[in-house]
Amino acid sequence: MTADHRPRIAVTTSAKTDAMVFACIWLGVRLAGGRAVRVTEKTRDRDDHHPGTFDGLVIAGGFNVHPSHYGEEPDPDKEYDPGRDRLEMDWAREFWRLEKPILAICRGMQLLNVSRGGSILQILDEDRLKRLPSTPLGYMVFRKSVDLRPGRLQGIFGRDHVRVNSLHRQALDAVADDFQVAACDEYKAVQGIEAPGEVFRMGVQFHPELMLHRADMRRIFRALVSAAKAGAEFPESESRTNGPDTGP
Repeated sequence: MTADHRPRIAVTTSAKTDAMVFACIWLGVRLAGGRAVRVTEKTRDRDDHHPGTFDGLVIAGGFNVHPSHYGEEPDPDKEYDPGRDRLEMDWAREFWRLEKPILAICRGMQLLNVSRGGSILQILDEDRLKRLPSTPLGYMVFRKSVDLRPGRLQGIFGRDHVRVNSLHRQALDAVADDFQVAACDEYKAVQGIEAPGEVFRMGVQFHPELMLHRADMRRIFRALVSAAKAGAEFPESESRTNGPDTGP
């Protein structure tokens, strides 16, 4: 496969923010041999921005998923992004139907779980929250240990325990029937999910795109892109560029 024939990976983000998040994911996908394209609620109607034109999907992190999607009331003190929720719910379900690979990160894992019938625990207990950092430097260096269960994610890391930058203030509650738990922390909070079977469908509560200096985190993106390559078809007449595509 030539450099011009990289699998095209959709990366869903907020239309208002998350440019830096996309840049980090773009790099992770690029290093893995793919081409990341940013998709937001404002670009979803472009001819080349629908699930059928992509080979894989990354659902990025961001604001909390609106609780109406899993039958609960919203917290008036929290910020939500209903337009993004609608986009990502639609795309998560369509990529699932098309059997194209999905990687969901942080909020993305929570949304992917909800899209398959799971739910979210909106408020973590104080003991967990007080251990999270409160400064920018603290956020950069914070790590915690998680235990990996047998499965695809454990195979990517090649060990049973890993330290990650998991900074969430919500967590999965009911895990959808389509998934098995792939990783947990000391509180038994879910840190990773994956769907059994051949199709790559994975969610992680941490942020591998912010730890690309680590080979094990780069392997997560490599697994996604490899799965996308396996199912991709590249017409000879198609021309692909290699730079980041952020839409208009």
